[in-house]
Parts: sequence; structure tokens; C-alpha cells
Amino acid sequence: MSHIKVEGSQHLYRDEDNFAIINTDTTALTKAKMLKSRITTQDREINTLKDEVNEIKELLLQMNERLKWQEQ
Repeated sequence: MSHIKVEGSQHLYRDEDNFAIINTDTTALTKAKMLKSRITTQDREINTLKDEVNEIKELLLQMNERLKWQEQ
């Protein structure tokens, strides 16, 4: 399997067998993986916060119903 350097790019090569473009920039790959991990963690945290807010909302609605019932 041989690779031809893509003109104008330091880290891109073309595979001569299947014409695929190969990126050899491992630093960019590491940064992309870290970014994906951070975004995934943030998404998880946001979903947890949404669930907790919904639970609090439900509790407040229940409390409000009980107060209305007691006033009668």
C-alpha cells in the first residue's frame, strides 16, 4: 500500500489502491477525541440537569395541589 502526498497539505496522503485520503496528523486526532469526549460529558450533564428540573417541577406541582386541597 503506497501513499502519495496531497499537494498543499502537510498531513494528507492519498492511498493509491483505493484513492482514500489519509490524515496523519495525530495531534489533531487527539484534540478531536478530547473535544468529542468533553461534548459528550456536557450533554450528559445537561440531560441530568433537565431531569432534575423536571423532578423539582413535578414536586412543586404536587405541593401546590396539596395546598389547594387543604384550603378547601
